[in-house]
Amino acid sequence: VPGLLVGQRKPDGVFPDPASGQPPGLYLEVKNIRRVSDDIQKRLYEIAEASLEMKTIYGTLRLEGLEVASTFGVEGNSDLRGAVRDQIVRSAPTVVALFICPSADAERYRAGAETFIDRVFFQEEIDECLAFLKETIRRLSLK
Repeated sequence: VPGLLVGQRKPDGVFPDPASGQPPGLYLEVKNIRRVSDDIQKRLYEIAEASLEMKTIYGTLRLEGLEVASTFGVEGNSDLRGAVRDQIVRSAPTVVALFICPSADAERYRAGAETFIDRVFFQEEIDECLAFLKETIRRLSLK
């Protein structure tokens, strides 16, 4: 199944394809964010949780600790974020979030969100989002 869009999340992440029972290769959530400062972190946590659930249940996600011995230097450490992200994006399904809000208001959240979510797009990036979805579906169809 190349992809599936659901309007409501099940506890285990997403509905399987009714015809085959197979989980999706692509999961897209579109969220309308009205108050960026209040809503976006909540929505990002929800989608990150769904991403980790689906990648663990349906994919091959096996997270390994990074054995950091001190909390100093952890906050904002892009190398640590990258090491976690590398483990997450290798597992299916591909998780995409499209936030209907200005990127100027929400861009600062992208790096943190993309640690757990394969790709995050904002309202000015709908064309890029569609191109990414199209390419992902094409790649999944080749498997």
